[in-house]
Amino acid sequence: MLSPRDIFLAVRPKLTNFRNDGEFALGDLYVDPSDETLQRQIRELNNDGVIEEIRSEGKLLGHNAPISGAVSLSIITANIPGYFETWSELIQCHPYAPPPDYLVYDKAGIDDNSYLSACALLALLKQRAEVWDETQLRFFLVDSQAVEIPIIYTADRTVNIAGHLDMIMMFLDPKHLEADSRWNFFRKAAIRAVCDTTRDARLDVFFAQSGNIIERATQDFSLYLERYSFEDALKGFDEKRLKFIADLNQVLASVQAALLAVPVGYFLIAEKIKQASCWIGQNIIIGSGGVIFCAILLVLLRNQGRTLKEVRKAIDDFGKDQAAKNTPKAALIDAMVKNAVNHSGRILFFLKVVTVLVILFAVVIVAAVVWASNPEIQKLVPYSLEVKGAPGP
Repeated sequence: MLSPRDIFLAVRPKLTNFRNDGEFALGDLYVDPSDETLQRQIRELNNDGVIEEIRSEGKLLGHNAPISGAVSLSIITANIPGYFETWSELIQCHPYAPPPDYLVYDKAGIDDNSYLSACALLALLKQRAEVWDETQLRFFLVDSQAVEIPIIYTADRTVNIAGHLDMIMMFLDPKHLEADSRWNFFRKAAIRAVCDTTRDARLDVFFAQSGNIIERATQDFSLYLERYSFEDALKGFDEKRLKFIADLNQVLASVQAALLAVPVGYFLIAEKIKQASCWIGQNIIIGSGGVIFCAILLVLLRNQGRTLKEVRKAIDDFGKDQAAKNTPKAALIDAMVKNAVNHSGRILFFLKVVTVLVILFAVVIVAAVVWASNPEIQKLVPYSLEVKGAPGP
């Protein structure tokens, strides 16, 4: 079964002198007495409440009266679900959000894309505007002054929005680190564009000037990044850089202390190991102490390695934050970040070298204890060359 809208769309092209008259739409129609399909369609629309009155030569016809010849119809378009005669009617009923199902008969001037782009832009403004009054259909852009913008616009002023909508949505994306600053510049540009116009024409001007507004906002934001963001980032980096260097130097000092302990501990332990013909307690105790000493150094070095990784991660995160701002002078900060990363890399390499040396030291201690406790190995690898006497002449 056809819906009232489908039936009316079949009848609408045959109506002439179609016009609005207050709450009704008026139209003239010639009905051929032999056109039973048209007569049935008119009666169905009359029964559905779409056609309020049918007049022939000024006389009101009843529901069952035959329809033929020239008639005048009084139509209530509001009783046709989702039907709008013009874009202006659709905008008047749904100014900032499209209905789920709609059809505009007179498509002159704009298309769906223009209307939907206007709705998408208003939806974005609804999220970002300082004040959104849905009751009185208006919103305010607040800067040094509060500018009221009623949600009133004409269809022909929306034709330019689609070409700039993607740029506006990208510029005002809340995922940007400087989302608030971007909105401030966009709002200032919008206020400059509409503040000198009459109250009811402000949204029309906003839509018509959307390209100029986003271009002005983008330029102002670029100047802001060039003049201010770099200095702020550089100041912040200087403060963080001091902390990074202090943390790295602390790790380096710990590694250097471990490196100094290795030769000192080696000579102290080597002096106490005594050459014997069997395993003796002194060598076992000294060797075990030396191995435990090396194990403690390895634990401390591992802990310093974790600290170094956390500092390196903090440096990398800071570098990523600065790179995301994409300022023209960000290359300078990036170079400074790379220097800090390289410094941490050198300390990490130094840490690995010391770790290897400590392990070698533990191996030497174990080997020394084994050698001192085994006469066979002592004969094979003597500790020193003994000279018992010089040969005669």
